[in-house]
Amino acid sequence: MARLARGIDNRSVVTEQEVKSVSQERTFARNLRDTDALKGQLWKLSQGVARRLKKTEIAAATVAIKLRYANFETLTRQMRLAVPTDDEREIYRASLVLLKRAWQQERPVRLLGVAARQLSPPTRQLSLRQDGDAEGRTWQYG
Repeated sequence: MARLARGIDNRSVVTEQEVKSVSQERTFARNLRDTDALKGQLWKLSQGVARRLKKTEIAAATVAIKLRYANFETLTRQMRLAVPTDDEREIYRASLVLLKRAWQQERPVRLLGVAARQLSPPTRQLSLRQDGDAEGRTWQYG
């Protein structure tokens, strides 16, 4: 302890950490209270989160939003997805559900954020292919 207190530490420096979440948020120059404007911002944030998930080849099992009102009151809400995703449309749908549940209509919003949590490698999508002849068709998953 005495050595550490004097700044003497021979342990190697660890620079890499496991990513636990991916998020984007935006503080607005003017508070937003219009539903369409908030939905537009939510879409942009969802796209940004999805881009980062795809770039790092991970998917999220949970989507969260962050709302900060004009008086700086901040709340977060999250929901677990049926299937982990890196798809911007799925992230947007989940964040839109959360916004509708959490936002008090017409209350001015200062900050909005979207987060992807519980990250893992994406699951492989099974393709559906047709095997057999025109008379006796069979379907296989592979």
